[in-house]
Order: sequence, then structure tokens, then C-alpha cells
Amino acid sequence: MFQVGDTYYWVGEDKTGETTSGTFQNVKCYSSKNLQSWHFEGNALSPQPTGDIAASQVVERPKVIFNDTTKQYVMYMHVDNTSYSFAKVGVATSTTPCGPYTYQGSFMPPNSSSSRDMGLFKDDDGTAYLLSEDRGVGTHIYKLTSDYLSVDSLVYTIGGPNQWVALEAPTMFKANGYYFVIGSGLTGWNLNGNFYMAASTPAGPWTGPTALAPSGTNTFSSQATYVLPVTGSSGTTYMYMGDRWNGNYLQNSSYVWLPLAVNGGTVRLPQWDNAFGMDLTTGLLQPAVSTLDYDATSPGTSLSGGAGSYSCSQCFMSGSAVGYIGGPGNGTMTFSGINAQSPITEIAYISYINNDPNPRYATVTTNGNTGVVVTFPPTGTYGGTVPVPLSLMAGANSVSISGATVSGQSTSYAPDVEELFLDN
Repeated sequence: MFQVGDTYYWVGEDKTGETTSGTFQNVKCYSSKNLQSWHFEGNALSPQPTGDIAASQVVERPKVIFNDTTKQYVMYMHVDNTSYSFAKVGVATSTTPCGPYTYQGSFMPPNSSSSRDMGLFKDDDGTAYLLSEDRGVGTHIYKLTSDYLSVDSLVYTIGGPNQWVALEAPTMFKANGYYFVIGSGLTGWNLNGNFYMAASTPAGPWTGPTALAPSGTNTFSSQATYVLPVTGSSGTTYMYMGDRWNGNYLQNSSYVWLPLAVNGGTVRLPQWDNAFGMDLTTGLLQPAVSTLDYDATSPGTSLSGGAGSYSCSQCFMSGSAVGYIGGPGNGTMTFSGINAQSPITEIAYISYINNDPNPRYATVTTNGNTGVVVTFPPTGTYGGTVPVPLSLMAGANSVSISGATVSGQSTSYAPDVEELFLDN
């Protein structure tokens, strides 16, 4: 993500329709004035008939920075084949934020045998750096040439064969005069806890690695992709952006955005929040955003049939989830006491887990009226969220989640449900 004037631009991989394989479709580009409402601008980069970025190849982790001298937007990406044996850096350029970008080719960075996950960082003085994961060797920090199109020199190597090897998803940012790199261990689509390192210059020495988030959360089931500084009249908020990959159903991968706590040369992702507020004019966090949260432990929540609750390590709000909804036992979970000041259609969010390789289905019913069948795509073990419109009446309301019938057939169990929440 990058900012041009008062507009934010978001580029990312197009995983539409993809399950366990992820060959190149497009790099898509979106724009927003407020980081909430996004407009699709078009495909920033599309497959070529042959070569590095053909539709049969792999393009991952696109990042964009602007060169103030050449007036070019420069996109870096990991380009590869499906066996991940090509493993090089690709470069594309454009005169506009969303392109279309012109592919300039690929290269292997110096002192590297491979380049997989990568990051891109532009310093205050215009110097740009490429972070490149060289598996088995370490994660290299390279200074780029003044036009940003190639490598000028190797600055530092994080990790190494005699240490903890390398960082996946390396992400660099600068705050309080310190440079930070966030990354994860080498576990592919599977989760592990992200950590960070800090230094006073990109050339090091770098301290760490230090855990970024509370133990056992696996960085709230995410892997770093970028840190966005939101600077305003009164300060800067540093927003962690993480990928929540679903290796069995890539098109249903999602994101985690949370504010970082930066204090001198330390940085933490201290807690999970369903929602948070930020003033883009001042650059400061707003008072805690209130949400109405209902889970298995909430007063007024009831279970019937075969439904039962269990302890859930990836359930960050309540620590528990409800399973065996639907199925032979006709399990049902009902949330009561959902209050509305007047009749309104409100968007609620259901946090759930679906470990199956295929979607699960549930019927969501408000106040005993006709239910709506909702699709819950696979999440792996990480958890996901789906929006559901609720037609609420004035006063107290109830919402039930039960099994579903699709095309005349019972679909067995619904997903496991952690909670339902609404904006307050």
C-alpha cells in the first residue's frame, strides 16, 4: 500500500478462483480516501504470453514505491515457476499509481542463490531498499540504484545458516529514528509467530529477533505484509497489515489490520481488536471503537440440540467457540438481547472456523423469521469472518445459527462459531 496526496492505493495478488495453486492472474489495484471504502481501479499488471509473468508462472508480494527523480512508480515482486526453482525479483514501472505497469524483467540479486519473499522500503532521503529472502542463507537488505530499477549494493544479511536462517514476508519501516524489520519463520502457508528486529541504520547491527505479538496467537493468525505509516497534523500511527493465508482455499485468504505500539526502539502488536478508529487528519488513534460482541459465554446466549462449546486457541476475543451446529443433532446457537433503538437493517459479522476443504453452510434467523442461508468458505485453522445483514426491530432481538439445506439437501454441520458482533 502507498499514499499519493490524500489517496491510498492498494496493490495485491489476484487469487480469484484459486485453491491450493496460485499461478499469476493479475496484480489488482484499488484506491481509497479513508482506508475503509475501496474503489477498484483496474489491473495494474497482467500476464504476458510467455516469460516471467506468463499465466503459468507465479507472481507474489507486489510492492510499489515512487521515484521522485524519474517520476516513475516502481513495482517489485517475487517471480517464480510453480516448483519455486526460478525464484527471482521482477520489476515493472508506470507513470500512474495503478498503471498499467510495463514489465522490465527479472534479476537475481547479488550474493543470492534465490529470492523468494521480498519487501520494499523508501527512506526519508529517497534511498530505497529491497529485502529479499534467500532460503538457507538469510534475508538480505539491498540498497537500490537511484532509479530503483536494480541493486546498488548489499547492506546487511539478517540471519544465516548458523543462526535462525531467514525471514519470510520481510517488512521494513522507520519510526522514532529506528528502522524495524518484521517477518516470520519459514513455514510457507502455515502460521508461526512473527517477530521484529531493530537498528539505527539499515546497515545494522540489528537487535532481536523479538516476538511481535502475545505468545500463542501466531500474530493473531497472520503474516506481515506491510506497515503503513498514517501521518497527520498531530502524529503518526503505524498500522500493521498482515495476510491471513488459507493454503487450501487461496481465494478466501484475508487480512488483519491492527495498530502497532511503537516505543523508542521497540514495537509490539499488543492486542486483538474487532475494530479500531483512526483520524486520518491528525494521524492519531481515536478512542476505542465500541462493538457489540456476543459469544458462547455472553449472557443470553443459548445452545440447543447437539451444539456445544469448546476451548479455542485461535479465538482471540472469547477463547471459545461453538461446534456441532446443525448435523444429526440439529444443533442451534442463539444470541438474545441484541438491542436496536428503531427498526433497522444492520450488518453483523460472524467469526467462525471451517477446517474443511469446502464451504460449510448455516441458516441465520432473526427473531424467528425466515432464515437466510449463509456460505462460510474454508478458513483452515485460522478463523474467518463473514458479513450478514440482520433485519432488527426496535427493542430486543434474537439471532439463531443452525444447519442449512442447500438445493434440497441437508449440508450436515455448519461452521464452528466464535462470536457475532456489530458496530455500536
